[in-house]
Amino acid sequence: PVHRGDQTVQHCIRPCGARCLIRPSPIERILRDLTFYQRHDNDDHILVTYSSYGVNSIWETTNGGFNWTSVEGNLPDMPVRWVIFNPINNDQALIATELGVWSTDNLNGASTNWGATNSGLANVRVDMLQTRSSDKLIIAATHGRGLYYTGAFSPAAAGPR
Repeated sequence: PVHRGDQTVQHCIRPCGARCLIRPSPIERILRDLTFYQRHDNDDHILVTYSSYGVNSIWETTNGGFNWTSVEGNLPDMPVRWVIFNPINNDQALIATELGVWSTDNLNGASTNWGATNSGLANVRVDMLQTRSSDKLIIAATHGRGLYYTGAFSPAAAGPR
């Protein structure tokens, strides 16, 4: 857990069927699947995703969990399974969803604009994203279709677009 004052943000990545609770939670309910991503250079900047239908699936806090803002924006109603910040530009993020990888260049509350980022990747469930620190290469782990990679967060690609 990440503790902030008298509040706790629980990092829950558990096998199928596990349940967890975030307090304070942006949505008050027990959740089955949750991912949590904290910036390596700013402990107070956190993204949380909920893998469920019918809820705002992506939340951001910049003050360690005291306040949460939905950054779901224009994203269709689908489970979001993983989230990562761009390690070079904290306004950019990638998410693993039921329909592949989606990205934004500007985390901006309800105005966040997400777009499918599936070049070479079918509209397939993506369960996990990881960034290799040496060169910022991103690996996407799919459900049944293997691993895919992109250099979207490499220093040359991550600048202003």
